[in-house]
Amino acid sequence: MSRAFTPPESLSQENIRTIADVRRSIWTSGFQGIVLGSAGGYFLHSLARFVHNRLPDTSKLKITAPGAIPIRFTRNTAWLSVMAGGGGGAV
Repeated sequence: MSRAFTPPESLSQENIRTIADVRRSIWTSGFQGIVLGSAGGYFLHSLARFVHNRLPDTSKLKITAPGAIPIRFTRNTAWLSVMAGGGGGAV
């Protein structure tokens, strides 16, 4: 087995347990952030699509992306929202 998996002799059992608890906490919090951030990103995308569909056409023409490209809500923008939310939630 590698030396990386064997704690040094200078650490007590309590210190080893504390290090393991900190590692576990970091990993579980990171995964919770990814899951909740992804769900939040999809929710915000769905909310933005709902609001955009309720707007009159004159207001939709004023909301454009850079380069005067009208905004369309597709599964690509949904995936982007999920990935951006997951990345932001994991931080």
